[in-house]
Amino acid sequence: MKHLEKIKLSLLYSIIYFLIFHPFNSQSQTILKVPAYPHETCIVDYDLDGDNDIIVGCSRPNQGSDSIVIFFNDGWGNFVEVKFESANRTYIYCDDLTADNYPDIITRFPGSPDGVYFYENDKEGGLGPAYFIKDMVGNTFIGGVADIDNNGYMDIVNYDISTPWEWGVAFNNGDYTFRDSAFVQNSESDYKPNVGRINNDTKQDILVTTYIQNENLDIFYNYYPNFDVFPLATADWGEAHIMKIDNDDQNDILLETTLSAGTTWITGRLNKGEYFRACDTLVYTLGKAIRNTCDYDLDGYDDITMTAFEDDSIYLYFNDQNCGFPHRQSIYMFEYSWLPTVNSGDLNSDGYPELVIQGYHMPRNSIRILWNDGTGHFVDTNTVYVSQPEIQSTIQLEIYPNPTDGDISIKAKNARISSFLLLDINGRIILNKEWTTGIKEFHINLKRIGLKQGIYICHFQMKDQTNISKKIIIKNPD
Repeated sequence: MKHLEKIKLSLLYSIIYFLIFHPFNSQSQTILKVPAYPHETCIVDYDLDGDNDIIVGCSRPNQGSDSIVIFFNDGWGNFVEVKFESANRTYIYCDDLTADNYPDIITRFPGSPDGVYFYENDKEGGLGPAYFIKDMVGNTFIGGVADIDNNGYMDIVNYDISTPWEWGVAFNNGDYTFRDSAFVQNSESDYKPNVGRINNDTKQDILVTTYIQNENLDIFYNYYPNFDVFPLATADWGEAHIMKIDNDDQNDILLETTLSAGTTWITGRLNKGEYFRACDTLVYTLGKAIRNTCDYDLDGYDDITMTAFEDDSIYLYFNDQNCGFPHRQSIYMFEYSWLPTVNSGDLNSDGYPELVIQGYHMPRNSIRILWNDGTGHFVDTNTVYVSQPEIQSTIQLEIYPNPTDGDISIKAKNARISSFLLLDINGRIILNKEWTTGIKEFHINLKRIGLKQGIYICHFQMKDQTNISKKIIIKNPD
């Protein structure tokens, strides 16, 4: 029996069990066990059923084979585990490298054999063949995936954190082969790039921090085959993140550095199109490490999760909508041999992104889910849909056509809507619009905002403070 048939059967049993023993749709689904140490996680809709799945790269040093584990989601936050043996493939990243709309799994390991590979999605709930991407001379990490050369195939921005200290792009030729280009090399520097739209064109740019020596922050504006290098800052910046600090149409930049006293200083650069404006956002006194940026409370402004050395906590800093992050909330105490990784994505179809925490924590060999209850808090129990029937009985929202390959229309009946957000499947804001009083129908031009094929979420904020989320499927917006 094929992988997909096994998954469907297991999900059917899970749903039947769920309906019998969980009549109020309340469950404690916070810890998912894995067969070995979880090195890295991805949240992605691997089987394209409209629900986010969790992929974990696991390693068991000197104790047998490594593995990739996929937790397939039934849409309610119940998971079925499928394990695949894979030698030395512990660090993972997911994106569609074959232009078939299915996400593939990029893997790398600093050992033998050295190299970066990707497993093709077999479209049946399993792993297809592994394809070689590039040699790994130093200690390679993935900084992001984007179509840098605009040939229709996703390229891989990578960097080495040890000799030869370089960053570059593995360009995807579209025939399962890659050409590797190192753009910056330095024998005494440590690079870390990340990818996102910074200027007003449609191309993905690259933001690069350089530390150890000549600490610079440079923007590489993408005019492939050339890059226009813009030096944004010169200081001891160890990390930089592309995110929305304010609520305009431009992506901003968040900077992090460790001060001599052991504190971490966070500041921002607001993107104003023609220039960047500095803004002090946060001085963090308990340790360091920004782990994730996402709009957790769906107010149109990105928030920050950080990990702390001093009290072994994960903290969430809410954006105050005025370029600051003063409201700190401790959301998890951990026991780790190193600081954890935090990922975010909607796992129970309520529109709010959950937190998935991964690291060497107690209990060993597990990852933890913290459920977003929609009020800015994270809880141990998944209680989505409990009050949904009451809301739907008085409010009617219709989104059509759905699926769509062009525009969509939103029609509201008996609904006093104050605003709505269009989000990607990971909870990142694509569009934030106020809903004018008296309007009963609204139109969105998907081509104008540059959306690609995939699953998106329309999140509606009502005047009575209730919320409704609906999925839309974009088939082919080109």
